[in-house]
Amino acid sequence: MSLLGLTLACHNNLLNWSGGQAPYQVQQCRELGASNAWENVGEPVRTNSLSLPLGSGNRFLRVRGP
Repeated sequence: MSLLGLTLACHNNLLNWSGGQAPYQVQQCRELGASNAWENVGEPVRTNSLSLPLGSGNRFLRVRGP
């Protein structure tokens, strides 16, 4: 089971998760249901957290592993 959390930290969002196996790829999309709408956020990471700048509008996030 994986858990995903999001915390506001200064001018960034801190995304953290548990479970799975590294490397992890964080992905985002603006609208759920749109085919192929997910795009990578940066490079794959080996840690269980990522700092993301605040943005405007809605954004859906997911974390993918191997």
